[in-house]
Amino acid sequence: MTLHFRQLVRNYICNKLNNSTNAADKVFNTKITPNRGPFPVIGVYTLSDIKSDEVCLSPYQQLRNIALEIQVEVQANATWQDDLDAICWQIENLIDTKLGGGLDQLKWCKLKDTSITGSDNPETLTAIATMSWDIEYFWSEALVDPSTLDNLDWIYTSYDMAYPNNGTTDGPDGVIDAIDHIGNLST
Repeated sequence: MTLHFRQLVRNYICNKLNNSTNAADKVFNTKITPNRGPFPVIGVYTLSDIKSDEVCLSPYQQLRNIALEIQVEVQANATWQDDLDAICWQIENLIDTKLGGGLDQLKWCKLKDTSITGSDNPETLTAIATMSWDIEYFWSEALVDPSTLDNLDWIYTSYDMAYPNNGTTDGPDGVIDAIDHIGNLST
């Protein structure tokens, strides 16, 4: 079973960050629950996947945009801001604009913004940076399984794209007619 492109992106980013930041192997393919530790910890998750406003490339291919977040949580102490900044900097340097990793559908990836919440409150004990990324990619409908077309010999579509006749009785009728002919030539 092929994974959805969102899953491929999340898996790729998690693998790229795993053991490559100060969070070591504490990188998860999900939103993290605050104050759970051990710290530091990173969570990678998607918020949405929407069709881009740009023109579709064909009836079967769209430009889509994933809103992805990378959440970094560190222990709140005297250095929490420096700890968050260090990991965010590592992430920014590891995730380039083309991601790579066999993600051929990818058009681009860019960091949109980073929001930071921190507290020295002894009950909170954590600080969180949420890095918001925009990822644009090409989506194509799955190709038809050739075995389902074993008995198909031909497909033909005809269109009558007539102009309105402006009230006259002669000429085009103003109706767009489309007829699909699908079948077996032997019948």
